Amino acid sequence: DAENYTKIYLGLNMEEGSAYPDNTIEFYEKLSDSIAVGTISRPEIINPFANSMKHEIVKMALEINAPIELSWSCYRDGEEHCGTCGPCTMRKAAFEKNGLAFA
Repeated sequence: DAENYTKIYLGLNMEEGSAYPDNTIEFYEKLSDSIAVGTISRPEIINPFANSMKHEIVKMALEINAPIELSWSCYRDGEEHCGTCGPCTMRKAAFEKNGLAFA
């Protein structure tokens, strides 16, 4: 509200939704409802990957030359991905499926 944002982009995805409740469609829908009644600016939540697997997201990023090296999945703090938490494990598999080294 303080910044009067009109859009919020979420990176929720189908693959992580099975393990993390804040990556589910239900979370997204309830968050949207809360923002609609709990803010003045009422930004729209855009969730383009809700029905996508991580390997599909990586493939799309490669196709549009997105700066995938700037993306972050790790749940641990640090300068580099830990490589062992759930999101890192899924990221590694998604990268490998697309012929990339884990980054």
